[in-house]
Amino acid sequence: MNTCPKESPCFAECRRLFPRSDALWPTASELEKLFNTPLALIDDPVPQSVNGALLQEVGYEGFIEKTRTIPTRHNWHDWFNAFIWSQFPSTKLQLNQWHVKDIKINGLHPRSRYRDRITHWDECGVVLLHTKGCDIPNLLSQHQWYEAFYGNQAQWGINCKAVIFGHAMYESLLNPFIGLTAKFIPIEVSQSIITEPSSQNLEEIDHRLLEHLSYWQFSTKISPLPVLGVPGWYPNQDKVFYQNTQYFMPKRTQQ
Repeated sequence: MNTCPKESPCFAECRRLFPRSDALWPTASELEKLFNTPLALIDDPVPQSVNGALLQEVGYEGFIEKTRTIPTRHNWHDWFNAFIWSQFPSTKLQLNQWHVKDIKINGLHPRSRYRDRITHWDECGVVLLHTKGCDIPNLLSQHQWYEAFYGNQAQWGINCKAVIFGHAMYESLLNPFIGLTAKFIPIEVSQSIITEPSSQNLEEIDHRLLEHLSYWQFSTKISPLPVLGVPGWYPNQDKVFYQNTQYFMPKRTQQ
């Protein structure tokens, strides 16, 4: 059963744009107009076409770099990807360039560890906006889940806010399951950016995220985030829910 319906706060930024039904699913060109993406969206090319052959030859990232278009299938995964391109254009363009640069050095296959980390973030990332002095990012990084989510519940939406970057994470939240885990990056911002709708500050958030990623360059593992623990993103978030250590796992002690 879908226990995180599309009315959930996690879809607040995109709910109004959802397709009305599978029968009215938008084409790539219609999505491009809807989202105003920085690159053109094209329907995923068939393998027998010229574009299909190019896609197989250079891969998805190489295709985007060479054609300045984004292959888009008629499914939720690519719908959310197009949405994220419209929300974080600078960061998405830079991720593509880092992929292409790495491919030129290490080849398309096998995928390097660096590209694996980029992809993991691109698919499952969550930006954790927080004010100066807010301890929630530190609590999360230490896997102090109960205190971060439940003990500091009143701080969420005031001094801390989760903003989804990963399009696969959005897709997974349509039919969530206990175990669903994102990767989060904390970014310090002013309180107004947290309390105001994210749509009002997208350019600033995109800029700050790109600045952080450019400095960090995926040099270390990204901290996990049991995303269903974000206050309001899942029903029945009582004490017992957060005490489920099969989902909210304690941090492993180093030997």
